[in-house]
Amino acid sequence: MPDHEAEAPGHEPNNKNKADTPGYSITNAIIGALFIVGLIVFFATGGVSRWLGGGSGGAEEMIAEMTETVSEDKYYYQLFELNRPARVKVKAEVLNGPPVELIMLTERGWNTWQTVVSSGTFTADTVEIVPDLGVGSLATTFESGWVRLGKGTYCVMVDNTDYGQTIPPMNFEVDETEVRLTVVAK
Repeated sequence: MPDHEAEAPGHEPNNKNKADTPGYSITNAIIGALFIVGLIVFFATGGVSRWLGGGSGGAEEMIAEMTETVSEDKYYYQLFELNRPARVKVKAEVLNGPPVELIMLTERGWNTWQTVVSSGTFTADTVEIVPDLGVGSLATTFESGWVRLGKGTYCVMVDNTDYGQTIPPMNFEVDETEVRLTVVAK
């Protein structure tokens, strides 16, 4: 006997196409359009990169910025927080005055800096720094390469004291240095 499809008594066969159902094709079109718009927004905002843990999709984010005049025997600092690992770049320019030191410190380095400077026991090996994000003698301009930093607190500092590699001139004047500094991450 050949196989046949049989209907239960009292039921009519369903020969309708779902697309012929009123409202079905419009609903599918709206859902499809929203899905495509969502994908466009996801890719345009670097969502894939963030989703894979690669940062902010290549866009630079300003995480620290300052233009300060730092007097002799003083230092200026700015703390910033990285909520995720990121690549960081530092740009600095002396606008006016003698050379100063530009230092990037880890949180531990910053805590040590505060302790040793207050006690006067500073040596070059005492403080934990991020070496590629600073310069021992900033006389004109400096731009670091991109350096990967882990999640955590960091301190960028302009040092015009006797504690670092660069010391203020010994001219019996109060020498001030004006510095513009930016720290960006991606």
